[in-house]
Amino acid sequence: MNNLYKLFRSPLLFVVVALLFLSAGSQAQIYRYTNNAAGNPFSVAVNASGTSLSRVNGAVVTATPCPNGFTSTGFTTSGVFNISHSAVQFTVTPSPGYYLNITTFNTNLRRNGPGPAIVKLAYSTDGGATWNLQTTFQAPNYAGCGLTAPGNWDVPDFSINSPVIFRIYGFSSISATTGLLQLLNIIVGGTVSLTPVSVPPLVTLNPTAQTVCAGQTATFTSSASGSPVPTISWEVSTNGGVSWTPIPGANTGTLSFSTVIGDNGNLYHAVFTNTGGTVTSTSALLTVNPPATVNAGGDQSICSNTTASLSGSVGGGASSGTWSTSGDGTFNNATLLNAVYTPGVNDKINGTVTLTLTTNDPAGPCGSANDAMIISISPVATANAGSAQSICSNSSASLNGSVGGGASSGSWTTSGDGSFNNAALLNAVYTPGANDILAGTVTLTLTSNDPAGPCGSANSNLVVTINPFATVNAGADQGICAAGTASLNGSVGGGASSGTWSTSGDGSFNNASLLNAVYTPGAADITAGTVTLTLTTNDPAGPCGSVSDNLVITITSIPAKPGVIIGSIDACVGTTLNPYSVASVSGATYYVWSGTSGATATGSTENATYDFAATITNSGSFIAVAAGNVCGVSDTSRSYIRHSIDQPQFILPQSIVCPNTSGVVYNIQPIQGAASVVWSAPAGASIASSNNVTATIDFGPSFTGGNVLVTATHLCVVKSKSVTVGLGNATTPGLISGLANGVCDSTLTYSIAAVTGAASYLWTAPANSSIIGANNGLSVVIQFNPGYTTGNVSVVSVNNCGVNSAVRNLSVKGVPLSPATITGPATFCAGQTGVQYTASASLGAWTYSWTVPSGSSITAGQGTQTITVTFGNVSGNVNVKAVRPCGISGARSKAVAVNCRLGENAEAIMVFPNPAMNDITIAWPLELSESAMVSIVDITGRVVFETASQVTSPQQVNVSEIPSGIYQIRIETSEGNFVQRLLIAH
Repeated sequence: MNNLYKLFRSPLLFVVVALLFLSAGSQAQIYRYTNNAAGNPFSVAVNASGTSLSRVNGAVVTATPCPNGFTSTGFTTSGVFNISHSAVQFTVTPSPGYYLNITTFNTNLRRNGPGPAIVKLAYSTDGGATWNLQTTFQAPNYAGCGLTAPGNWDVPDFSINSPVIFRIYGFSSISATTGLLQLLNIIVGGTVSLTPVSVPPLVTLNPTAQTVCAGQTATFTSSASGSPVPTISWEVSTNGGVSWTPIPGANTGTLSFSTVIGDNGNLYHAVFTNTGGTVTSTSALLTVNPPATVNAGGDQSICSNTTASLSGSVGGGASSGTWSTSGDGTFNNATLLNAVYTPGVNDKINGTVTLTLTTNDPAGPCGSANDAMIISISPVATANAGSAQSICSNSSASLNGSVGGGASSGSWTTSGDGSFNNAALLNAVYTPGANDILAGTVTLTLTSNDPAGPCGSANSNLVVTINPFATVNAGADQGICAAGTASLNGSVGGGASSGTWSTSGDGSFNNASLLNAVYTPGAADITAGTVTLTLTTNDPAGPCGSVSDNLVITITSIPAKPGVIIGSIDACVGTTLNPYSVASVSGATYYVWSGTSGATATGSTENATYDFAATITNSGSFIAVAAGNVCGVSDTSRSYIRHSIDQPQFILPQSIVCPNTSGVVYNIQPIQGAASVVWSAPAGASIASSNNVTATIDFGPSFTGGNVLVTATHLCVVKSKSVTVGLGNATTPGLISGLANGVCDSTLTYSIAAVTGAASYLWTAPANSSIIGANNGLSVVIQFNPGYTTGNVSVVSVNNCGVNSAVRNLSVKGVPLSPATITGPATFCAGQTGVQYTASASLGAWTYSWTVPSGSSITAGQGTQTITVTFGNVSGNVNVKAVRPCGISGARSKAVAVNCRLGENAEAIMVFPNPAMNDITIAWPLELSESAMVSIVDITGRVVFETASQVTSPQQVNVSEIPSGIYQIRIETSEGNFVQRLLIAH
C-alpha cells in the first residue's frame, strides 16, 4: 500500500494508474476457441463478439478429418505470401463505445505428412482492405492427429473500436490438395475497455522562424497530441510578445498568409485546447525584407565607331548592380553603374542592342531586380580597294573595289601615269603607263563618298606590281645505262632567276633546283627505256608566269630475269647430262648457268645440261640461270630439284573410334612428287575408299585398337607414317553442386559441369532416397524421404564408346547445420525484459528451437531466428538448434551472465509513448532526487544514445535521429537499474 501511495503522488502517474483500474474488470482473453469441429468459439469477452472459424480462398475440409479441432486442406505450395491464398478466418468485434486492446495471438498446430510445414498469421483492421502480415512463421507438429506444436505470435499491441479480421495461412511443399492442418486452442489475448478518459494537449511540433520577401507567403505549422483531439487557434504579437491577438479563421495546423513590410518583426504561436486543458506552442519570429529597385537610364543613339556612357541607379534592398548585354559588345567595368559600353560586331550589324542593369541579390529571400535600355547604332562608311595584284608589263589590272556602311559610291586615283577606263566604276580597269613599268609598282586608291552624318568618308589602297618575262634552255638529249646517271646543264634568263627539274618517269635528282643537276633513272624509267626531263623557271613576281624546256634520255637496261627453267624437277643423285632450258630474254647477249653444290652445269646459251653428284641431299637442291649484256647480268631464275619426297603427315586424325563405326575419314598433307600413296587399316577394320590424300575406313565389331598406316613411293625413295587408334577413356566429372545439409523430407536438384568427351552421365542416389525423372544428364532431381540420415550422391561420365569414368561423390546429410553464431548481449540485469537474441541462418532449417537459463523465459520468437527473453537471476547459456520435421542439428550456445539488479523505485519509472516517433517522456518516482544515467542500446549491445541527467518529472528525450528499430532503454540510479524494450518507428 505504501508503494501505491507513492505512485499516486505523481499527477501524471495517477492518470495512468486510473486507466489501469478502469480496465481491471476486463478479461485477459478477448476471444477463445478450443477444439469444436464446426469452428464455434468457446468464449468471447464481455462487450465483444466473435464469429466461428471459416475456410476462405479455396480452403476445404477433408472427407475424414481428425476427430478434434478445426481441420482444413487445399493450402498453397508457394512459400511467397499472397493475401488471396487459402486460409482459416474469424472476426472479433467490440460493442459500441468499447475498444479492443489486443496484445497476443496463440494457438496449437498439427499436420499430417503432406500438410503445410509453415503457418503464417495476418490481420486486418479496415474490413479487409489492407492486411498486417506477421513476419514470423510457425511449424505445426508433424504427427497427423497426434500431438500439437505451439503457434505463438507476439502481435504489436494496439487498441481499436472497430472489427478485426484474423487469417491463418498454410504453405506446403508437398501437396496443395491433400495436406491436412488442424487448429486447436486459439486465444486472442488482451482486454475490452471503455473509450479512454481525457488526456491534456501536448505540443509535438512547434512553429519555426521564417524570413520572406514582402509579397511572398509565410507559412507556420504546429501540432499537438491529446484526447479528445485538441482544437487549434493562431495568435499574433506585434510588440515582441507583450500582448497577443487571435487571428480570425486561423484554426488549422498550418497558418499561411501574404506578407507586407509592416509584418516585419511579428511573432506567431498556436494555442491547443481540449477538455483536459490548454497549451501554447513556442513563438516564431517573422522577418520581412524589402525588395530591390533598379533604373538603367534613358535610351541612347551613337555612331558604330564610338562608345556609350551609361548612368544607372539601384535602391530598396539592393546595394550594387551589374550590366549585361543582348549583343556581343564589352563594358569597361560591368559592375560600375556609370560603365562605358563598346558595341560589338553583331551590335553594329543589328543596329541596336539592349543593355540590362541587374541588382545584387540582397541577403534574404527577396532576390534581385533588373531594368533595360536600348542603344541605337548608326553605321560608318567603309571602302575596300581589294587585294594587291601582280601583272605582266603588257597587260592591265582588273579592279574589284567595294564600299559599305554609310557609303553608296566611290572613285579611283593613281600614284603613277597609267589610266582607268572609268575611275567612277568600282570594277574599273587600269592600264599602267611607261613610268609605272619602269618603276615596277604603282599604288591605286579607292575613296568612298561622304555619307550624311558625322562618320565621314573612307579610303583604301592596293599596290599593282609589274614584272618582265622569263626564258629557259634544258640542253641536248642524252643516252645512259640503266645503272648510270645523266649530268644536266640547263640555263634561265629574262625575269627568271632560277629553275627546277622534273621528270616524266620515276627517277630522282641529286638537287632538282640546280641547273647542272644529276638525274638517276627509276625502275619505270628503265622499263620504258626513255624518260623526258623538263627544266621549269621560277615563277617571277607578277602574272608573266614560268616557262619550260625538255630533253630526252635514252636508257639501256640489264636484261630481265629469265623465265621458268624447263626440265624435269625429279632427278636421282649420281645421274649426268640432265637437259634444261629457258626462253630467250630480250636484250640478253649471253646466259650464266649455276646450281647448288654438287650440281655441275654445261652451256652459256638458252640451253644447258647438269650432272648431279651422289653427295647431294634433298634439302635445298636447285639449278639457276641469269641473262647478261654490256650493262650487266640479271637476277637468277631458280628451279628446285627433288631427289626424294617428304614424310607423310596426318591432318587431325581421329585417335578414338568405337567398334561398328563406318566412314571414318583420315587425311594427310599432299606429298609433292609421290608416284603413289597406299593406305592400310588396323585389325578389325577395312579400307572403304582411298586416294593420295584421303582414306575412308570402316571399323568392325571386333575392333579394339591398332594403327592406320600410309606409304608414299617416289622415283628415288619410299616413305611411310602411322597413327594409333583406340577406344579412349572417360573424364571424371567435376565437383557436384547442390545442398549438402538439411535435405531430409525434401526434393532437391544436383548438377555438374560438362566434361570433355562425355556422351552421357549416370547418377546414383543414396539409400532412403530416389531419383525423380532422368538420371543421365548434367543434373538430377532426388527426393529424400523423411527418415533419411546420410549418404552419397554419385555420378560418372560415359564416353561414346561406353567407357565409364571414375566416380564423383557428394556427401549429403538429412539434418541441417547448426547455426554459426548467436548475436545479443552477454550480460543482463536480474529481471530484465525485452532482451533479444538472433541466430545466423542455417541451410535446410524450417524452424529454430531455443532454450534459456533456469528462471528465464522466452516471451516471443520461439521457432524463429530471433527471440525475446525475460531474464531471471541465474547465469547460464542461451542455446539454439536448427529444426526440420525430419531432424534437429546440434546446439549453438552463447554464455550469458547477470551483472546488475532492478531496484524497487526503478520499477516505478515509466517511459512513453512506446512505440516512439520523435520524443519519449520519462516519468520518475518522487523519491528520486539525484542524477540518473539514461542510455539507449540496439540489439547488438551497441550504445546509440547516452546522457547524464538530473531527475525531474517528467523529462523528454529526443530520439528523432535514431534509426527505426527495436532497442533497450536503460536507466541507472542509486536505487537500482531500469531496463525496458523500446520500439522506435519514424
